[in-house]
Amino acid sequence: MTFAWFFFAVVSGAAFVSTLTSLTKALKNRYDLKPYPAAIVWRFFLLVLILEIWVATAHVASSDRTNIGQFAMFLVLPVGVLVLEELVDYTSDEELDAQSYFNRQRVPFFTVLVALPILSILRQMFLGELQLDGDLWFQIALIVAAGTGFFIRSRRGDTVLALVMLALIVVYLGVEYPNVSVEKSFELP
Repeated sequence: MTFAWFFFAVVSGAAFVSTLTSLTKALKNRYDLKPYPAAIVWRFFLLVLILEIWVATAHVASSDRTNIGQFAMFLVLPVGVLVLEELVDYTSDEELDAQSYFNRQRVPFFTVLVALPILSILRQMFLGELQLDGDLWFQIALIVAAGTGFFIRSRRGDTVLALVMLALIVVYLGVEYPNVSVEKSFELP
């Protein structure tokens, strides 16, 4: 499975680079294309989400219990981030402003965003690892918060929701993964 996890690293790296590039372009072109604040915050959320995915898969990748189904469920996570990034990436469109573009993408964006933690819970359930612990409560909080995105229609509401989700994922990462194992894979000269 080593080569499969290498493929996973490439896909998740592409999601990180795509999101970072999109964020950089949005900030760079902020005077030409007035950005939507919520979309900027969502990009930061996606960057932290990719970080959380990397950390969460570190222990699974080293496990002997990884099968193709489990690997596929993990691969869906960075693919989902790539999809979310594309849905939030506003480029110049003569008929729409950035907020209108985000509102047009609202249903697919929040559908994917709700589906990602649900897939994570299902993976844990199928492996018999689902426990009533902090990890499950954070995932449920992510589902509920993302689900509210279907109903919010104001500029301020979108931005507040994005900030809440960003804070939630940062706290989740800090509480569930306070320490990260870093193996020394090569020696520096």
